[in-house]
Formats: sequence, C-alpha cells, structure tokens
Amino acid sequence: MRTRPQTRLLVTLALTGTLLFVLQIVLQSLPNVEGVSLLIILSTLVFGLKTLYSVTLFVALEGLFYGFDLWWFSGYCVLWPLLCLLTHWFRKPLMANNLTRAVFSAVFGLCFGLGYALLRLPLVGFYGAFSYWVAGIPFDLVHMAGNFVLMLLLGNRLLPLMKAHSPLANKSNP
Repeated sequence: MRTRPQTRLLVTLALTGTLLFVLQIVLQSLPNVEGVSLLIILSTLVFGLKTLYSVTLFVALEGLFYGFDLWWFSGYCVLWPLLCLLTHWFRKPLMANNLTRAVFSAVFGLCFGLGYALLRLPLVGFYGAFSYWVAGIPFDLVHMAGNFVLMLLLGNRLLPLMKAHSPLANKSNP
C-alpha cells in the first residue's frame, strides 16, 4: 500500500516534534545541555518552515507536561519558533558546512537567556530583566558550549541521514 507524500511528511513532522520533547526530558539532568537546538536547526534545513509544525507540537507538549507558566509564554512560544525562522533565513550559509552550523547553534545558546530577559522586560522592567540576564550568563555559556559541541559532533552525521530519509526527497514512495 502506498502512502501519500503529505501523509508521510505529516507523520515525520509529528515524530520530530515528539522527539524534540523526549530529547529535552532525557537531557534535563544536564543543565542547559539540550539537543533541541540541534534538531530544530537540522530539521529546518531539511523541511524548511514546515518544521514550525514540529516546534509547535514540542512547545505544546512542554506546556502540557510542565505547565503553562511565564517561562512558557515568554520563552518557548517565541524563542524556539524564532530559531526555526532564523535557520530558514540563514539556510544557505548553514548548508555550507558544519562549523558554520555549530557557531550558529552556539550563538543561539548564548543569546537564549538574553531573549528570555528581553521578553520579560515589560513585566519586570529594565533592572529586573538586566539582573535576570546577568545572573544567567554562566548557564548561557554552558548552553553555548553544549550547542556547539553537539552540532560539531552530530551535525555532519545527522543532516545527510535526515535528507536521505526525508519524505520531501525526490524518490519514489516504497
């Protein structure tokens, strides 16, 4: 029985969103070391803006599992989709080599706490947001290093696999 390409793509995007959630839980014992950035970047390079469906599922699962609180509204609903959009925007240089992807992922990790602080600015004011950001810099540095190392180690291995097995690849359906 043949499946339609749209069905295969929908299932792939749903599994990717679920994998993002499971990966976040599996790595939660390592502070600010996460594979979500890696998978969002690589998925966006393979699926384009359709990855926003996976990101939306991931963000919804996070909210359902941990609760819908300020951290969810002020960060997850904005920062993870933003990573997808930025990856799509810079897709040409990011497709060029893995070191570029690793640096991009590291910069996102470093700026993650700043993004949270800026999103909280209307609620806590400048000094509250600034204090929040400064207090989190050590965690942002770990986030940066973790993102860089994960992309450097896994990016060149996962991207070709994801492309080869993508429902969007030009091949006949089995």
